Amino acid sequence: ACASLCCALVVFKREKFGGKWKRHSTLPRYKLPPTAIAMQPNSPVLAAVFADHKIFQYDFGEYRFTFSSYLKLDKLGGSIGQPVRGIVFDPRNDDAMILQHDSDLLVLHFEVEDDADGGQTERKRRTSGGKAGNDEEEVVPRKKYSMQVLKKYTRLVDTRWFGRDEMLVVEANPLSMVEHLPPAFRRKIFGTA
Repeated sequence: ACASLCCALVVFKREKFGGKWKRHSTLPRYKLPPTAIAMQPNSPVLAAVFADHKIFQYDFGEYRFTFSSYLKLDKLGGSIGQPVRGIVFDPRNDDAMILQHDSDLLVLHFEVEDDADGGQTERKRRTSGGKAGNDEEEVVPRKKYSMQVLKKYTRLVDTRWFGRDEMLVVEANPLSMVEHLPPAFRRKIFGTA
């Protein structure tokens, strides 16, 4: 999956023979650029978070959006001005993902929402080509989410899963990183190094 600053999300697929990349799908544009995207490892699901904290999931197996909402980060004490910089799916649970927001790790759990009448679905109407009589209804489950802070870090850089049970969290001090840069990247101030 690739994202651009012009708000486009494109998914490529690698061919079995020849190893060339071919465009698989282009998702509809949103008004703001995405700040984090990730593909779920166990199923063909793409998650994206945008600059205004809107999150959605798109299922390529069913070719439809399965979840869309605005994250309420102010309720967790997080900074609203900071974007979500990373998404990591939990390989043990398809209904959970970990978000990297500023220096916090947040866990998002999805649940199917129960309606007041006991049903667990929302009906949407889809037309096919404008032909009369070919209208069909598809049943789409509605999801709700719960979010909690997993851990707060001081200088969080990146988060990745190793296998199914190990998670790597990289934390770095920016001042110590400058000391290890080669001389070409150090800045001279008034003739001193």
